[in-house]
Amino acid sequence: MTSLNYATVSVGTFSSVCTCWLPDIIKLFRSRYENIDIVVHQGTYHDILGWIHNHKVDLAFISRAVSGKLNATDLYKDKMMCLVPNGFIPLNDGYITIDDIKNNKLILQSAGNNAEVIEFLRQNDLPVATQYYVEGDETLAAMVKSGLGIGLMPELVIHSFNGRRSAYPVYPEFHRTICLTITNIAQCDPATKLLHECIVEYVAHYMPTSLV
Repeated sequence: MTSLNYATVSVGTFSSVCTCWLPDIIKLFRSRYENIDIVVHQGTYHDILGWIHNHKVDLAFISRAVSGKLNATDLYKDKMMCLVPNGFIPLNDGYITIDDIKNNKLILQSAGNNAEVIEFLRQNDLPVATQYYVEGDETLAAMVKSGLGIGLMPELVIHSFNGRRSAYPVYPEFHRTICLTITNIAQCDPATKLLHECIVEYVAHYMPTSLV
């Protein structure tokens, strides 16, 4: 237990990190620094960028695909997967190809959390227009479960469903790189630095495809 004056650190994050990482990170951090409170703001990539630029948060998780010129630490290489309805049989055993995507309706998240998917579609000359634009991972998963199409999403999101969904890796492979940025590094307070260090330590220790 480290003695530190009372402080508060605000963190911006998106849903999969909020579900899969933050509970354990907060528990670990509070076991060391009980006088530091953590305030969590969850939103889309676009929301988080806004919070960074207007200094609403001290730290933020963000995708490298939208981070631009932000000074950010790469944390984790998150493989992109294809969520499919139960009973779906891909053209090739064990993975999804471009032809599978072409032959099925693709359900997309609305602008804000789909930068990696849109880039993948463009790189492989696949249409970025779809019949279904939805908000949120669970909504997309529910549409897929109902047999309305397939969806591309990061493996960390799939893990947040606790094995309740069918998914295959995608070939050619593509990834989401999750980063961590300090909003105002020139005026970063000790509490924010401590939380940054704790997050990096957690990812390095527990995540198999850690980049730190």
